[in-house]
Amino acid sequence: MPIIGAIHFNLNFERSFGISKEVIWDASKENEFKGVEQMIFFTSWDSLIRILVIGLLSYLGLIMMLKFSGNRTLSQMNSFDFIITIAMGSTFSSGLLDKNVAFADTITALFLLIFMQYLITKATVKSKKFDKLIKADPVLLYHRGEFIQEAMNNERVSEDEILASLRENGLSTFSQVEAVVLETNGKLSTIPKQLSSEQLLKNEKSYKDAFFTLNGVFTALIQ
Repeated sequence: MPIIGAIHFNLNFERSFGISKEVIWDASKENEFKGVEQMIFFTSWDSLIRILVIGLLSYLGLIMMLKFSGNRTLSQMNSFDFIITIAMGSTFSSGLLDKNVAFADTITALFLLIFMQYLITKATVKSKKFDKLIKADPVLLYHRGEFIQEAMNNERVSEDEILASLRENGLSTFSQVEAVVLETNGKLSTIPKQLSSEQLLKNEKSYKDAFFTLNGVFTALIQ
């Protein structure tokens, strides 16, 4: 194929490297570069129409499958649920944007993921052994004023992350916490301390004193 408008540049690198090199610029590729620039912002109306149609049909199909599979499908109770959720999102986006993926392929892949998740969750409910095989065990990270460093190192959890979980649960200090547990879904559960009977009586007395004080103030204002 003849080269259109080729410009030859002889770059002599003998002084530096002891070699010579010829660089060829093909001006005919300028049209290709222009086409690439146009594809960045707009390809064709057919592509937009395909995205609208496939997106609408896939979305409706996904909603129907999720309705029949139950709420558990999108719940992130463990790592397997999380993986299924990510895989469903990736499958949906591939069917939406990849022209080589047909609508039937997208729906089949989504159905397979939801069906596999249904079978595995059903099996974990009926079999304790299979449940332990699929799920990780909860890990105790903090208990009664002491950090369990070995567990924290194994699970790669820092004290700052545990403190952040306290703040998320409306607690400010570890004196209010009985234990912190890393659940199977990767979230930190904070168990607050239970008040003793003496503390409950003390709090009740302080609430009553505050009530009578406010009542006296309101009575004086009304009179």
